[in-house]
Amino acid sequence: MPESMFKGLRTTIYRVADMQEAVEWYAGLLGQPPYFNEPFYAGFNVGGFELGLQPYEEEVQQAKSRNVASYWSVDDIEDTFSQMQKHGAKAYEKPQDVGGGIKTATLLDPWGNLIGIIQEPPVVEASQRQDPGVTALGGIFFKSKDPDALKKWYEEMLGLSSGPYGTSFRWRKPGKGYGYTVWSVFSQKSDYFGAAEQSHMVNYRVKDLDGLLERLRAHGVDIPKEPESFDYGKFAWVTDPDGNRIELWEPDDGVYGKMGDEWAESH
Repeated sequence: MPESMFKGLRTTIYRVADMQEAVEWYAGLLGQPPYFNEPFYAGFNVGGFELGLQPYEEEVQQAKSRNVASYWSVDDIEDTFSQMQKHGAKAYEKPQDVGGGIKTATLLDPWGNLIGIIQEPPVVEASQRQDPGVTALGGIFFKSKDPDALKKWYEEMLGLSSGPYGTSFRWRKPGKGYGYTVWSVFSQKSDYFGAAEQSHMVNYRVKDLDGLLERLRAHGVDIPKEPESFDYGKFAWVTDPDGNRIELWEPDDGVYGKMGDEWAESH
């Protein structure tokens, strides 16, 4: 199947008969003025997406269809639906549950354009979980017959510079601070992964490693190596049902981040 030509929604354009009136109406609805406003086009930035207004010609007006609707995300669909009606929009389809906790509704603006609104269930970031468990990908490790040569290839071909322990990718954690995902190459002879035939091992960042291990023990999960503590976090190893060793890491990103910064400054 060929790669999709579409890369994502960027702009939704509504055709209107009176640009000035429409700009004022949408500015009131959105609570913000357009960032661009000319007789031929007005544009609003709505959560990083473009809502555009353009004047329509008579033949376009006659051919106006309601077969297509763009849906805008909202926090409270019932309240938004009510507020839009108070602002002058006409109800077209009342809020309804379409499955999976998702609710949708549609209204008509004063020029007959169909406006869709959608409320989706809140997403809880794994890193914000309250119980013990995985919060993010901590690292990917794999074996090589010649680790130094392979790391050199990744650096020359892909620009992935690494030190004795590989490299770290930094990303912003929800709320505050940074997290790190590690990439590292091990010798083919290393027993760090457990079974000799295991060529890769995944490291998972976790919350409350001790609590998680207690739960895993209660379910009979194999824990071949007890936790080890370092300045930059606590580690443990467990075996999944297919016999793969996985590593669990309860990190101290403050300490680990300083280590990464010091290494980066020295290269």
